[in-house]
Amino acid sequence: VPILIDDSYIAWAPARTVALLLPFEGQFAKAADAVRDGFMAAWFADPDPDGRPTLLVRDTSSGDVRSIYDGVVEEGADFVVGPLRRSAVTQLARSPGLPVPTLTLNHADAPAAGGDTRADTRADTQADTQADTQADTQAYAR
Repeated sequence: VPILIDDSYIAWAPARTVALLLPFEGQFAKAADAVRDGFMAAWFADPDPDGRPTLLVRDTSSGDVRSIYDGVVEEGADFVVGPLRRSAVTQLARSPGLPVPTLTLNHADAPAAGGDTRADTRADTQADTQADTQADTQAYAR
């Protein structure tokens, strides 16, 4: 696969501490469990135990996601995954200055106030998913 963007100028280092901010109670509990279980499976599958990041898993069901976010950053998180609920993502997006890269698992109702955030939403990835499904279908048909 050809490289589409030359990103060699970007300084990148793997995260040493990854925080998962997920709602383990309520409507999104099953989705939160699936995300956590996927991260844990990947963590245990890593053949280099010394290179594994520390995982901090926090429940965002209480609704005070910024306090939880600030807490994991104080504990040393250098990459945050979550939150999942749109209202929690919006709360973070409205907060100024997220100090570490953050991959939200939904999109905000309002534009981000700043910081290094990325949103992975169904709307953003629908075309990719459809292309993957079509490629899988064609591969099975051969």
